[in-house]
Amino acid sequence: DEHFEPYAIPTIYNVTYVGAGSSANPESDRGEMLMFRDNSGGFYHNSIFTQFNSSKGGQALHIEDIDNSGAKTEDSRKRFEAGQLGLTHNLWWDFGAGPNFQDWIAPDDATFKTGILSYLEANGNTAADPMLRGIERETEGNGTLDPRPHDGSPALTMVRAALPADDPFFTVAEYIGAFGPTNWLKGWTALDALGYTGDISTSIEEVETELPTSITLSQNFPNPFNLSTTIEYALNRTQSVRLTVYDAIGRQVDVLVHAQQTAGTYRVMFDASRLISGLYLYRLDTDEGSYTRRMLLLE
Repeated sequence: DEHFEPYAIPTIYNVTYVGAGSSANPESDRGEMLMFRDNSGGFYHNSIFTQFNSSKGGQALHIEDIDNSGAKTEDSRKRFEAGQLGLTHNLWWDFGAGPNFQDWIAPDDATFKTGILSYLEANGNTAADPMLRGIERETEGNGTLDPRPHDGSPALTMVRAALPADDPFFTVAEYIGAFGPTNWLKGWTALDALGYTGDISTSIEEVETELPTSITLSQNFPNPFNLSTTIEYALNRTQSVRLTVYDAIGRQVDVLVHAQQTAGTYRVMFDASRLISGLYLYRLDTDEGSYTRRMLLLE
């Protein structure tokens, strides 16, 4: 009950929270991914919060702040200000409410919102792409659920919150979020048994050439191909890049690149050994536009 102690104050480390996507619009009675209400607190560390939107909005965080009058004298703001609600060393990225950290905090009292932002920034929270290898949302498994971070992800390099001293419950993890080099969903979960999980690995090579003057997406080679092929693209400036593969009816089958990259020419190896023969599309999304080509897999 929100009016009686002890209040709910769990301690949680290394979770990967993924919503329906920042461009999705699922029915919901709330507009935030993580909400503390009814006097709850808690400590959330070394975790990833990403890809959330709903029919009521797409914020990342809401800490309940009521007027504390009448019978309702307590709220989660009190837990936050009493040091019983903390979020440290987390990655936040891709919310429907907007592109910046300040957009992701649910609107409430302006002074309180500023205080939340200052707290998050002072306690190791980072707004950066965790570069997850693959998030599948189809009703049937296509083997493209691989929530491990790509090489180069900040989830593998950023500073982590220390575990509680002398507490054997927690296990040390050398990364932010629930996944490091191993996709531990495989072999025992229903997701794996239903064909959702896969091992997505991408080799990205920067080619030594003159700096490009425009964005280009080249035809893959070889094409047609068997098992694997190489995709080359060029960037004229530093920008956000996403290289995605789709099947002929538009279902996403792989995310090869999802990162901030500098100007240059890049080659990416696409491993299609788990896919059936057929026509596939690959699309390069950049800050300046999208570019698409076709390729043919022959077994």
